Amino acid sequence: MTERIRILFVDDDEVILELLSCQLERQRRQWDIDFASGPEEALRIMAQTPADIVITDIRMPEMDGLTLIARMREIAPDTTYMILSGTADLPTVINAINEARVHRFFTKPCTRDTLVDGISAAIATLDQRKSTSQVAIVPSERIGLIALNTIPVGIMIADAEGRVRLTNSACDDLLAARDGLSVDAAGICRAATPDATRALHTCLKAIASGELDSDLDSQTLALERPSTRRPLAVIVSPLTENTGPTPLVALMIRDPESQVIPDASDLATIFGLSRSEAVIASAIAEGHRLEDAADVAGVTTSTARTYLKHVFAKTGTSRQSELVKLLLAYAVERTRPASV
Repeated sequence: MTERIRILFVDDDEVILELLSCQLERQRRQWDIDFASGPEEALRIMAQTPADIVITDIRMPEMDGLTLIARMREIAPDTTYMILSGTADLPTVINAINEARVHRFFTKPCTRDTLVDGISAAIATLDQRKSTSQVAIVPSERIGLIALNTIPVGIMIADAEGRVRLTNSACDDLLAARDGLSVDAAGICRAATPDATRALHTCLKAIASGELDSDLDSQTLALERPSTRRPLAVIVSPLTENTGPTPLVALMIRDPESQVIPDASDLATIFGLSRSEAVIASAIAEGHRLEDAADVAGVTTSTARTYLKHVFAKTGTSRQSELVKLLLAYAVERTRPASV
């Protein structure tokens, strides 16, 4: 009989622990789930019987979550560590990846399905992770391009094989819908059809290895959705240097049905763009490939590439993912009601 997986949740808020207990009641049939109301209690539990997976909050009065994970690694280096926290500021996320080497960063509030899917993916890769002493480290200067929970765009960080390392809350919502993009039990991201999944994985490998057909350092995909809604627009960019042992890529995922699109005339005024440059920038923000953006602007692909480089220079960006982040953040700010 296979030994049951042991999971430990750590949070100083008893209400959160009670909520988690209720959310995961059905999973108790297959997992041994324990709860610790603080770091010291968690360390005592780990010293007695180490858990296979630990999911901890970050901000706790006795000890912060990242320090707790470091202490726990001394006891149980093969345990998989994850974060479930309402704190999702960029420096915290960077430290969680670089220093604590967390497997997944969940943000509160977290739906039951998102949590269960994330834990299931971690369980599926436990053996592989135990045989690997290091998790790929994401340099802060590269992940600094992504403000995880401050823009209405799904962010996913994955390796060349499509294994998901990190998602933000917007991405979790998209994955939970299972409409065009999902994560399987092994933690691999997949599109709606086998052909689309192959295209997605081919793109991830090409971006991770640096095998790009252009000098723009990014690639855009349109993922069709079973709901027949407009395709998800996905921009894939490298996240780590290609010389590393495990190159990672960043997927910036936009749902055209629910997210605001920057207006080209506004972009031209704010950033000092020409009309053609603004049209190209807006089309890129909508998730179009450069070739399609060229058609929208009525220019050749070569000319569109030149315009895009001008846009990079005028907006202080250097790649499509940065540009999309900037323009969507601007569009959201424009739609916020003025304070009274």
